[in-house]
Amino acid sequence: MIGQRRVVEARRSDGRRFWAELSVAEIAGGDTPLFTGFVRDVSERMQHEAELSRLAERDELTGLLNRRAIAREVEERLRDVDEHGGMAAVVFLDLDDFKAVNDERGHDVGDAVLRIAARRVRSCVRTDDAIGRWGGDELLVAARREEDRDAAGDAAAIADRVREAVDGPVRVDDAPTPVHLSASVGWSVYPRDAPDVQGLVRHADQAMFAAKRAR
Repeated sequence: MIGQRRVVEARRSDGRRFWAELSVAEIAGGDTPLFTGFVRDVSERMQHEAELSRLAERDELTGLLNRRAIAREVEERLRDVDEHGGMAAVVFLDLDDFKAVNDERGHDVGDAVLRIAARRVRSCVRTDDAIGRWGGDELLVAARREEDRDAAGDAAAIADRVREAVDGPVRVDDAPTPVHLSASVGWSVYPRDAPDVQGLVRHADQAMFAAKRAR
């Protein structure tokens, strides 16, 4: 501790917890060394840093995880499967005819539609499933289940829920008519379809395009 600063979780006399920065310095040596110590409440700073970290991982438009953060979530689920078993799945979603929405209705309407799609996906998956914006109008769900008795069936069920949740009209403020929203969805399962994040996303992306061509 001498000559260093450390941030620790501390507790006040009334039991409330806070973040404290501690520093200790030696001011006299000899047979009876003397030290001085300082405790400073840095809770506000820590909260600010945590918020900056959170924002750095979020897509500004939808509030979902950004591409880098969702890829990390997939990687964490693969490690969990390696250590504890179960299954991990990637579900890849692409909004149908989204370019036409931007071209015909304008980007403000397109942005609103993306936010609504993000909320619909969030509403139909488990709280421990991670959702991110992979890019443009592409969303990605990372899921893990403790059982793997029917990994493909579980992944397909997640994909079906996502597709059904997104499907339907969207009425955006100031838009004269609703936008009909639908999505093409593909999925992949670890380790059956690929050994890593990139392979799983690529496999789910290809499955999504196959579903889109079949519509």
